[in-house]
Amino acid sequence: MSQTISPYQHALQICDVFQMIKNIKMDSFEAPNMALYERFMALLSNQQDEKFASQVLAEPCLNTIKSDIASLFAAASGRYEHYWAQKVLASTVPILTLESDYPWFSHYQRAVGLESNAIYALSGKQNLNVLMAGSGPLPITSMLLSQQGMKVSNLDIDAQALTVGERVQKHVYPQQNQKFSCADICEFEDLEQFDVVWLAALAGSSDVKRQILSHLFTRMRAGSFVVVRTAFNLRQLLYPSIELSDLMPFTPKLKIQTYSDNFHSILIAQKPFEEQP
Repeated sequence: MSQTISPYQHALQICDVFQMIKNIKMDSFEAPNMALYERFMALLSNQQDEKFASQVLAEPCLNTIKSDIASLFAAASGRYEHYWAQKVLASTVPILTLESDYPWFSHYQRAVGLESNAIYALSGKQNLNVLMAGSGPLPITSMLLSQQGMKVSNLDIDAQALTVGERVQKHVYPQQNQKFSCADICEFEDLEQFDVVWLAALAGSSDVKRQILSHLFTRMRAGSFVVVRTAFNLRQLLYPSIELSDLMPFTPKLKIQTYSDNFHSILIAQKPFEEQP
């Protein structure tokens, strides 16, 4: 992607729009505010090349607010999911409300399609038993995975978000038989039953994600997979980033860096089988 402005100018635009977003009432998702969020997301496009993105991220004006951006985005994302969860629960046609009215549904479809197709190809299995860690109040990933024939369990540390998510799933797709458990993933030990663990993009900071991966490795069975949603380039300002090296001692199997408008990039790794004597 050719650049028409300097990294310094691009960084200033990010900082300026972020300051405007900070003045928005957190629970206000009216059209003008959403347009501002969309402008901010466009400035953090995956389509920026890596050299330009690195130069932008190195600008001093961003260094001082990186953590603020991540914190605000995580909080806004959670509130936005709750907002749409309530709209879906209040709807008499919840499938239509979710699939046609929710602005990001098609993004989830494409992202989950990439992930699930990769897992089916890597595992060579059907009817996978999966855990969605960090399912939240709007468990779209879980519902899409269930549509594809997977047996889905949901885990979230936030009891309120989990309860709302369960209500949404039963309201939208009552035929799906999903499980919901409230727990800290790092204290959840019953992991040997799962073929795959999905780790949500906002399931903690990069350090927390590394702690989660370490716990998963000790408790998952050999041959099972972990799907980690991560970020690269300018999207690192929004989503905690995990690198291939952070997956060790899992064995990396696939890295997908999306250069489109999908939410996140994808890492997939497998717990190795024990070597035979």
